[in-house]
Amino acid sequence: MALPPPWPYLISVPALLLLGALLGWALHAGRVKRQSPVTDSQLSEVQAKVKEKAETLYTAEITLAQHEARLQTLNKAIATTRQQVEEGEEEHKQLLIILDEWQASSKNAQDSLHTIRQGLQAHSQEADDLLTDIDRSLEEMDLLKRMQESYQVKTNRLTQQVQWQDSELRMLRHTVQAKTSEINEARALLEQRDAELRLLIRQRQQREIDIANARKLLSQRDDELRRQLGKRRGPSLDEGAYSLPSLPGPGKQEDDGRVDVTPAQPTNQQANKTIVEEEEDDDDTDTYQTDMDAEGGKQDIAVIPRLADYYANQLREKGITIVKQLADHTPEELRDMLYIPGHHSPQIENWIRSARRLARQKSTDR
Repeated sequence: MALPPPWPYLISVPALLLLGALLGWALHAGRVKRQSPVTDSQLSEVQAKVKEKAETLYTAEITLAQHEARLQTLNKAIATTRQQVEEGEEEHKQLLIILDEWQASSKNAQDSLHTIRQGLQAHSQEADDLLTDIDRSLEEMDLLKRMQESYQVKTNRLTQQVQWQDSELRMLRHTVQAKTSEINEARALLEQRDAELRLLIRQRQQREIDIANARKLLSQRDDELRRQLGKRRGPSLDEGAYSLPSLPGPGKQEDDGRVDVTPAQPTNQQANKTIVEEEEDDDDTDTYQTDMDAEGGKQDIAVIPRLADYYANQLREKGITIVKQLADHTPEELRDMLYIPGHHSPQIENWIRSARRLARQKSTDR
């Protein structure tokens, strides 16, 4: 900042000198007045001069006070200026520090630029290497493409072979399904034969029980005949001498011409004929009523002859699980419930007929 002008100092110095001169003149005048007698005219002149000098002195004092006020203002301005100068120097120092930091940052930036330049050169070298590798990779891709074309031809051939084998596999699967259906039918036939055999066994057991009861009845009648013969011949006769001969086996003739009246046990052919007749009787029956508490009606549908598991599972899904439920349906209703393949022809009427026969047989036995 610019310094204040020096004219206030130049004005204050003459004012001080004038003030000193006035004080000296006043002291000299007083001394002269005391030494020599003064007349009135001289005294009035002196008083006028003193008054004039006093006024001048007063004016000088006022001027001096003004100069002192200006001097104080100037001192304050000088102090402010010095403070501003100090602040400017401090700011200059800070600017110098910032400049040093900028110079250091610039140097670091130059070093970084040099490092980046070296990195760019290295990357350029790597890019050249990558271009070389890409050229090699393109050559390899051409080779792989040719290999892919050859593999595509082989793949097409293998695909044709797989399709041919797949067609053979489907044919084999259809054959297996046909054989499986035949096996299921054979199994159902075997189950039906097994059920018929169990029925024959039960009928045979019943026939044996009937034969045993008939033999028991004949034995009782034989005892009655013996007692009646003993009463007719008298008590003194030996009953052992008139005992009847032992009963021969069923269907045999005695040597004395007598024939055993015991009913002969039916053979297998006769039993089969009886079953066929019972089935025919069942077919002729138009009305059917199943006992709600019959044990046969509560049996699982697996006991039905020729009812394969494939159809049994479908019937169970539809809610038909026991023999009674199967017997209460018509063939058309069951055919609507089942999914029947084209090469299958289940005997639904035989299922219903067997179910009704089993339910009626059990109900009759009870």
